[in-house]
Amino acid sequence: METKQKKPSKLELKTAQKVEQKTVTVDVTRTFVTIRLEKESLDSVVAYANMIGVNPDRLSKGAL
Repeated sequence: METKQKKPSKLELKTAQKVEQKTVTVDVTRTFVTIRLEKESLDSVVAYANMIGVNPDRLSKGAL
């Protein structure tokens, strides 16, 4: 598999953090943000998005 050496088109930030004893994974690219809270409701995800400064309207709700 070849890899081209050019400027990456995506900025990826992957972190695992503890928030109220829950594991949170945040993936950030140029066009979308994915927040996964294990066994959490949409309201919890939106609240976390607001806490880290992400517009909840940009969150995809399909993975919930």
